Amino acid sequence: LVAGRVASHFHRPTVVITTMGSEFVGSGRSIEHFDLVQTLQAMPELFTKFGGHPMACGFSLKDKAALEAFTERLRARAHEQLDGRDLTKTLHIDSEIALSLVDWGLVDVVRQCSPYGEGNREPLFVSRAVCIEECTLVGKKQNHLRITVSRDGVRRPCIAFDRGEWYNEIRIGQNVDIAYHIGVNEWNGHRDIQLTVKDILPQS
Repeated sequence: LVAGRVASHFHRPTVVITTMGSEFVGSGRSIEHFDLVQTLQAMPELFTKFGGHPMACGFSLKDKAALEAFTERLRARAHEQLDGRDLTKTLHIDSEIALSLVDWGLVDVVRQCSPYGEGNREPLFVSRAVCIEECTLVGKKQNHLRITVSRDGVRRPCIAFDRGEWYNEIRIGQNVDIAYHIGVNEWNGHRDIQLTVKDILPQS
């Protein structure tokens, strides 16, 4: 989870390592330009075990000497493959749709395409010029953002995880473009369509 959050925030390959008994155990999350498993396969002598796929991995290093060698070689490989590349984070939008089309029928279609994971990305939609009606910080650390957006009489609740910093960048009544996954919020016996917002672009 830590590796995933760091990789998502900085858009860089990330490996997090901790100790478990005498072993050094780690996990990694990557970006599309850097194949993690291929990287581990180039130095198998350092591990007691490893596995995963291009975007995520897990491993156990043999000892401290292996940790030091792994760190050095991982950094060298990252420089070799990533230096000079444009690593600006981009979103791959599957479809631009009107907010009015986000209904239970579309929810069912999206669910039929699951489960999502490597090789089967969850569909990402964008709706333009929606109006922010409500905006509230939520969570124990106030690090998530709950938003309600509307357009043409249609209102949809949204959640933006770990995006509390947006609270000072948007305002009630503002028109924005939003990129989101479509899901369902089930709470206290109620089911509501909920959009998980991945990015917001205020309209100029």
